[in-house]
Amino acid sequence: MHKITTAICININSYFKYIILRDNNFIILFILILIRYYDTKIIPSELNNYSPTNTYYKISKAIARS
Repeated sequence: MHKITTAICININSYFKYIILRDNNFIILFILILIRYYDTKIIPSELNNYSPTNTYYKISKAIARS
């Protein structure tokens, strides 16, 4: 099976987040983008002091370990 490791750089409020996806899991990427966008809209304080939410952190770490 052809495996491709894609490094995608996402710029959110001047913060660069690097998400590494293996086996072209673009659906997971879109889910992460939606979670990040949703969290920034619900929690405006993160725009000034960025800290990833537990959900985003756990999913991103899970992808990094895979």
